[in-house]
Amino acid sequence: MDSIRMRPHTYSLLLTKNPKRYLSFNLPVNAVAGATIESNRDCPSLSKTPPQLDKDQLHGEANA
Repeated sequence: MDSIRMRPHTYSLLLTKNPKRYLSFNLPVNAVAGATIESNRDCPSLSKTPPQLDKDQLHGEANA
């Protein structure tokens, strides 16, 4: 956070899968707090992510 505060004319995007964690910080005014989500459901009307089966196969290949 100190690094962000030292650059007041630059905005920093903070992302977490646990947004409750932000409550333990005094966020600088130039920090934009966001949350990332992940699901094992296929929702092509909401997202352009690959189908879950494709993601599972990719993870398997990456760990091989």
